Amino acid sequence: MLNILYCFDQNYNKQAATSISSLAINLDENVDIFIIHEEPNTFEKYREKLETEKFINSINIFKFNDKDYDFPNLRGSHVSFATYFRLFMENYLPKNLDYLTYIDADVVCLNNPASAINETIQEMGKLKFTIAGRVEGTQEISKDYFDNLGFEGIKYFNAGVVVIDFQVWIKNNIQKSLLDIMNDKYDQIVYWDQDVLNCYFKGQFLELNEKLNYKLLLDDSSIELRKYVENEVLFLHYSGNGKPWSFDSVTKPNSVFYQKAYQKFFNSNHHTDINLKKNEIKKLVNLFIFKNKINSLTFILFLKNLLILFKKLFNYYLKR
Repeated sequence: MLNILYCFDQNYNKQAATSISSLAINLDENVDIFIIHEEPNTFEKYREKLETEKFINSINIFKFNDKDYDFPNLRGSHVSFATYFRLFMENYLPKNLDYLTYIDADVVCLNNPASAINETIQEMGKLKFTIAGRVEGTQEISKDYFDNLGFEGIKYFNAGVVVIDFQVWIKNNIQKSLLDIMNDKYDQIVYWDQDVLNCYFKGQFLELNEKLNYKLLLDDSSIELRKYVENEVLFLHYSGNGKPWSFDSVTKPNSVFYQKAYQKFFNSNHHTDINLKKNEIKKLVNLFIFKNKINSLTFILFLKNLLILFKKLFNYYLKR
């Protein structure tokens, strides 16, 4: 049975539900889902629906309580402190878990990943690796970044999908080491928990097949790429600032993979969202100013997000 871990807050409830649903639909074996969440009660209605999926054996949600930390590089960022939750997973997960696969909430499953994950686990056991991740950078091409971070390895992994030997994690007290690194490198950290994890493992990781953590540009309309993603990619990772639910990205060609998964689970039209950060509001204003240059669907979504924004502002001022 596969063990899958997600870490997120209420701002990513719909995205996480979409991700978990897409995984369940594609699996052919049972899975236990573990979630570390800021406010678990806000996810309860999604949990009830997800538990009806055939191959979901259980969904276990834990409330994150380790808040007495100053987490690096969050001011003005598109991520929240939930990105650091997994560093504390030993405090929440059952101690008898062997291997687990961590998946970001902005990942969509397109094909059955079970065999690839199980093969990765076997390879990790054989070669004695504690973690497996897709190579994101190397010393040769990212020297300045590595030097600024004080990173000692020759390669660096993307942490959007990683497989972890949890027993070794516990035995080696990795959590304490990670928190020490987070504090020691506070001013150097750019990519949040991903930097922390890489500074600990120093390039000592099993290289994950790119199909388990595939990234692409939302604007790429290549037919060949579309066929490859649909037929070969296991996990599609929408990393970075551009998200397929952002009101200015919903109609971009490769947002379709997320939107289809969302529509299957929610039985609803396009998922769009906007937050109260200045850059998001600025995008919305610019879209209004140049509305004559956008298609009708984008303009409808613009109006929808304008209503969402007004509601959020109203609720924000009510709480003050």
